Amino acid sequence: MKNIKYKYITIFGLISVLLLQLLWIYNSYQFTVSDLKKKCNETLENAMFLETDNRSKLLPPNTPIELPFSKFVTPSIDYFEDRMYEKTRADVSLPKMDSIMKRILNTINIHSDYIIYKIDCKRNKITEKSKKEEPGILSIKSKIIYTRINKSQGLQLVLSNPYNTLFKRLGFMMLASLIMMIFIIVCIITQIRIIIKQDNIAKIRKDF
Repeated sequence: MKNIKYKYITIFGLISVLLLQLLWIYNSYQFTVSDLKKKCNETLENAMFLETDNRSKLLPPNTPIELPFSKFVTPSIDYFEDRMYEKTRADVSLPKMDSIMKRILNTINIHSDYIIYKIDCKRNKITEKSKKEEPGILSIKSKIIYTRINKSQGLQLVLSNPYNTLFKRLGFMMLASLIMMIFIIVCIITQIRIIIKQDNIAKIRKDF
């Protein structure tokens, strides 16, 4: 009867350890994804500023861009995008964005295929893609960054297969978690065996 009880304790202990390790890995994964999303947001906005600066070469020399804000506050990207489109009638170029994005992602060690969406925010519809491929199951999306002040159009960056980046960031943690889990399981099993052995010895002594 006691042996059965020890088996239940062992099973419960193993399940508890497994659940704790899975919870830790899940939380680590969520933290890593959140960090990648933050970097995607920053990268997309930086690329948009660079593309806008490149498009400004279409303007006649010394063409001013009005800044309605305080000189101590930098206007957001949607203001520059909106004014640039108003003055040049040239919308944001996804091929140019794609080239800039590739360079920035390599610089910050994010190695993944990616897609840039141009989105009609009023109809919630993708109107243009930088690539024809579809994102993978574990794709990571940035927030939509507007290119119009009225929020009618925006861009979104999608890391379509960030598996290598995720594995590099989580690989060591998962390996350490696996080693720790195996160690704890071995300890529990060893302890249960010792208890069962001592219980059997006690029974033998009692019989004599």
